[in-house]
Amino acid sequence: MATANQILRRFLPDYNRRFAHAPRQTEKAWRPAPQDLTRICCFLHERAVGNDNVVQWEGRRFQIPPQPKRFSFAGAKVQLYESLDGNVAIYHGPNKLHLGG
Repeated sequence: MATANQILRRFLPDYNRRFAHAPRQTEKAWRPAPQDLTRICCFLHERAVGNDNVVQWEGRRFQIPPQPKRFSFAGAKVQLYESLDGNVAIYHGPNKLHLGG
């Protein structure tokens, strides 16, 4: 590894001299992270809701009760967000579904 680092120290200045270019746009392209990272730092699984308004995943069953704007989700595609601590949240598009027991 020491030899590789030594070669790299000689290689990089020449490489950068030949190929480096100033950016066309100088403004920063990054943007701040959202406040709520629960839908980003997780595992995403898509499932179809059964006729009984139940979502099945890894041997578990999640009953979706009637929601304020929709009585049944039978046949709908939903997304299960599994957080790194094992919690599961179910979303239909941007809306989080509040689950029953």
